[in-house]
Amino acid sequence: MLYTVNRKFLPSAFQILQYDIRSRKPLLIKDHQTSLPITKIDFVPEQRLVLSMDMRVLKMWHETNGKPFAAIEPGTALNDFCRYPNSGLLFFANEAPKMLQYFVPAIGTAPRWCSYLETITEELEETEQPAGSVYDKFVYDDYKFVTAEQLEEIGLSHLIGTSLLRAYMHGYFIDIRLYNKAKTFTQPFAFENYKQRKIMEKIGDERSLRATSAMRKKPKLPDVNKELAAKLLAEMSLTKVEKIDKKTRKNAAQASSVLSDKRFGALFANPDFQIDENSEQYQRIIPALKKLEGKRQKLTNTNSDDADEHSDDEVIPSCF
Repeated sequence: MLYTVNRKFLPSAFQILQYDIRSRKPLLIKDHQTSLPITKIDFVPEQRLVLSMDMRVLKMWHETNGKPFAAIEPGTALNDFCRYPNSGLLFFANEAPKMLQYFVPAIGTAPRWCSYLETITEELEETEQPAGSVYDKFVYDDYKFVTAEQLEEIGLSHLIGTSLLRAYMHGYFIDIRLYNKAKTFTQPFAFENYKQRKIMEKIGDERSLRATSAMRKKPKLPDVNKELAAKLLAEMSLTKVEKIDKKTRKNAAQASSVLSDKRFGALFANPDFQIDENSEQYQRIIPALKKLEGKRQKLTNTNSDDADEHSDDEVIPSCF
């Protein structure tokens, strides 16, 4: 249980409750909105700030009204944190291989043994910063903020510790011209790969759109005699086949008339006209139906092969 002046702060499961020691009713309830238990609370008396941490984020807020002041969310699970006395330097024990360090000049100065942080802070304050924070990609016009992993990708990790890199927070500042030059040498085809990837994504989107359109254009089968309607539609498709005999073409035309003629509408709407495939009469014509289906499939395949050959002839231009 932590006290400050005449108040006490009691961390509950997911909230921080602020009490006056003379009352049972909390003066303020602060919720991290992360559904994670509060693991530690600390204070910055000079700024009247409360530092509360769960496994995901450290939040700084005003103890009087709960208004947010700042937040640190490193992206790894947090176990504990420690603020160097009377400074803005914070150390985090976390699930990453290395301990994390953050400097927040708004809550305190840098310790004497790392006073160079103050110099970097002053230089940052002299430059008009964008609406974001120091985590933005571009902090200066001539410098870029990069992490150690990004330096490794462009082959400049050997510059760590030299004057060409300025350590800051969890990364480094590097001259943007040097960064662009190194990236050009190490990733010469990055832009071409990016364009190729975008083209492939666009082709994939168009294919999926065509497939969706084809599914939408597929005719809806009736509730009665679905099998018959499907077979008639298949026969109608034979009208697009070039190499068919007159009899097959005539049957295809008749199938089209059955589906479009209103006189046969009851055949696909009235359940009394449902074909009983288990009846003796239907079983007798099954061999003939199979023969017709095989003939239709053969004609379709033949026309498809001819179309492919014709398209190949058109693609290869004549040299004479």
